[in-house]
Amino acid sequence: MKILTVDIGTGTQDIFLYDSNLDIENGFKLVLPSPTMMVHRRLKQTLLSRRPILLTGHQMGGGPSAWAIEEAARAGIPVYMTPSAATTLNDELEKVEALGIKIVSEEESLQLSAVSKIELKDFDFELISKTFADYGVSLKDLGRLLWRYLTTAMHRREFQIVNFGLIIWMRESGAILFLLSSSLQIKFQRS
Repeated sequence: MKILTVDIGTGTQDIFLYDSNLDIENGFKLVLPSPTMMVHRRLKQTLLSRRPILLTGHQMGGGPSAWAIEEAARAGIPVYMTPSAATTLNDELEKVEALGIKIVSEEESLQLSAVSKIELKDFDFELISKTFADYGVSLKDLGRLLWRYLTTAMHRREFQIVNFGLIIWMRESGAILFLLSSSLQIKFQRS
C-alpha cells in the first residue's frame, strides 16, 4: 500500500510518500516550493519582460500568487484571467476587473497570442509524480487509481469539493491519497 501526503502551505509543499514495503523512516520526503510561490516566481520573471499575462486554471490559494498578479496589474501590464482563475483574487469578478484585470472566457483565452500563459492550480500531481520519477520512484499506480476513483466517486456523490483541495480514500486498492490545505473545505455525503 502507498499513501501520498501533501501539506500545501504559503511557502512550501511538504510531501511524504509512505510505502508499506519500506520501514516508515525510509519513506520518501520532499519539501518543494508551494504552487502559489511557483506562480509568484513566474509572474515576477514576467514582470521584467513587461509581456501581457494570461492566467487560466482554477481558484488557488492566494498569498504570493495573488500579490504578484495585483502587482503586475498595478504596473500597467495587461493581465487577462479566466473566470475560474480570477476567483483566486476575489469571488466577485467585478472587484477583480476593478484592479484593471480583464476577465476573458476560456474560448477567448485560446485566441490570445503573445502572452505569458500561467496555469493556476493548487495541486500538480503530474509534477510531483515526475519529481519522484526523476529519482526512480514511480507513482503511476497512484495516478491510475486516482483517475479511476475520481471518475466513479464523483458520480456516486461520496464527497463534494467546497473550496479547494481534495481528500480521497481509494477503497478498491487500499491506496490512499491525501491532499491537505489550510483552507480545505469538503462536504461528505451520507449514504
